[in-house]
Amino acid sequence: MRIILAALVCLLLIPATAQAATVKGTVYDLSLERVPGVLVEIDGQRMVSEDGTYSFIVPAGTYTVSAKKMEQGIVTSDAEESLNAGEGEYRVDLILFPTFQEEENILNETRSMSPDISLKDSGFSLILLAVMSAAVVLLVVVFWKIRELRPVRLPPLPADLDRAVRYIRKKGGRIT
Repeated sequence: MRIILAALVCLLLIPATAQAATVKGTVYDLSLERVPGVLVEIDGQRMVSEDGTYSFIVPAGTYTVSAKKMEQGIVTSDAEESLNAGEGEYRVDLILFPTFQEEENILNETRSMSPDISLKDSGFSLILLAVMSAAVVLLVVVFWKIRELRPVRLPPLPADLDRAVRYIRKKGGRIT
């Protein structure tokens, strides 16, 4: 009885292993050097590769193989590749490209920041706007008046009249 049961279990396991695929490969950086300590994942199965190589046994199907290099809890580089696996062995080598996750986080933080003073909430802003508007109007009026006060050029006086005006100025502006 035990022999029959063991044979049935073996027969049930044979089709499952026959439909399995082995996915393996190496993770490289941009200089094509192996990357140690990289996290490799294939649809739920994960492993940390100590030497940059990995191997998974998965049933036939469509998968996404991904690798991530992390430093201080931040993903610094990653790679991703799709694979349609049937029965057999598949080699998927990955090249890690830099990510800009930290820069994107900083950019998102600055986008979410709002100024402390708004025109709706602050009477100070409205007063400042009114003072600035009044200053602009005052400057326009002053420049307009200055333009009107330019000296007027008169045609030259006849010689005898010019001599009389000079004499009056010489006497302090008054004569009898």
